[in-house]
Amino acid sequence: MDAPWQAQTLTALERILDDGVQEVAAYGSFADGTTDAWSDLDVKITVDGGRLARWWTGADWPSALGPVYSDTRWGDEERFVRRLILRDMRRIDAVFVAADGTSPGRPSAAGGDDPAVLLLHRLRSDAVSAAVKTARGDILIGAHRALAVVQYALEAGMLLRDRERGTDRHRFGGSRWDARAAELAAVPLPHSAATVTAAVRAALPPAAALLAELGAGPADFGDDTPLLALLTRVDAYTPN
Repeated sequence: MDAPWQAQTLTALERILDDGVQEVAAYGSFADGTTDAWSDLDVKITVDGGRLARWWTGADWPSALGPVYSDTRWGDEERFVRRLILRDMRRIDAVFVAADGTSPGRPSAAGGDDPAVLLLHRLRSDAVSAAVKTARGDILIGAHRALAVVQYALEAGMLLRDRERGTDRHRFGGSRWDARAAELAAVPLPHSAATVTAAVRAALPPAAALLAELGAGPADFGDDTPLLALLTRVDAYTPN
């Protein structure tokens, strides 16, 4: 992507976020002038209290920045956070706070999205994080995020079992879904830059297949080509 993408994206956010938004301010590495090839864009968005949910859950405005690869949300009584990863691998952390400083209250669970869709976006977010942390030499967090991709694949299998049996209460195993865990046997244990990226690559196909069975597949959410390109870039950047 062309530099400085953070400046261009900040300008776009200032244009897109209008209704009830009082200020869009960058912080972190871009504001400090310390960005590198792996930097994201951190923005604090001050909003009239009554409009917080509109921007935190709104499905329309992220796509105005570009095609979306991952969209995850969380929050507490002080702030709502939305982490966007676009398909060109721009990463934006948008923190929404109330203009009057009052507590916005605890947000509902990300707008009531389908659990499979939420799982897909969490998997993609952690996979990208694994790559970026590894590029910066943080193997500890990179490995942790890579193992999360494996965990999400298993969660997808659990959701499929719940759907098939009509319940999320299972006293015993023995379903056909138990065998799907074996598909993850080829995932290497991440302990170095090379094995972190290899683990993410190996976990993606079985995870994607399970998520597609749940209805969160590439036809609706795009494929993992951007992530695979990022992993290749990290491999070329980091020593083995």
